[in-house]
Amino acid sequence: MNILRSFSRILAVVALGGAALVTPTIAGASNAPTAATLISATKAQLLKEKSVHISVLSVSATSRSTVTVDLGRTKGQEFLVSGAMKVGVVVTPKAAYLSGNPAGLTTLMGLTSTQQGKVGNKWVIMTSGTTPYTNLVKNLTTAALAQMLPVAKGTTLSTSNDRAKDYRLTWITTSGSASKSNNVMLISTGKKSLPVSQTISNSTGHGVTKYSKWNKDFTVKVPKSSATVTFKSVFG
Repeated sequence: MNILRSFSRILAVVALGGAALVTPTIAGASNAPTAATLISATKAQLLKEKSVHISVLSVSATSRSTVTVDLGRTKGQEFLVSGAMKVGVVVTPKAAYLSGNPAGLTTLMGLTSTQQGKVGNKWVIMTSGTTPYTNLVKNLTTAALAQMLPVAKGTTLSTSNDRAKDYRLTWITTSGSASKSNNVMLISTGKKSLPVSQTISNSTGHGVTKYSKWNKDFTVKVPKSSATVTFKSVFG
């Protein structure tokens, strides 16, 4: 079982938006932007942000999933609920932790029943400097924010119909043999060019991602050592 690939699966939900943002001008710019200049300005602003709260709701014909995420520069946390499946991930400067119920760990994260049995109701701990930890830090801290932006090619810029003070970026993505997905991201035209929301829809369902609480600190709850099992003891 490729634990890194499984982490990427769960974290990708956010990037997929469910798994994922007048004649206004960009903050600090003098002319109306293009899609390319807006994406560039937003990416530059994201690199300056210390933290953000992200909430995701995804709905399909067969399931409903919610994800809550807090990203900081050196810490982060994500909690996903999809039907009966639950998974939680916490990152701190010293270690990362993974937990979930049996359905969440086996179905979402790809653990075998034997591996899930070794975890039980505890948290798998991955210490700083290890490959799993490094992967999580890249995906569950503010370093991951720029990955949520589209590329300029194929992206259209307009003004939002929902919020007159927001830019509207639209683009289409495909995943393997899946149908095309329509993406819409709203970006604020305030002092900072930051994502406000993102929606994605395709033939199987739709999702909405909302960004809030920029630069507001948050607390991660670190499991007690007695409530953890080592990565090696589970995966060898």
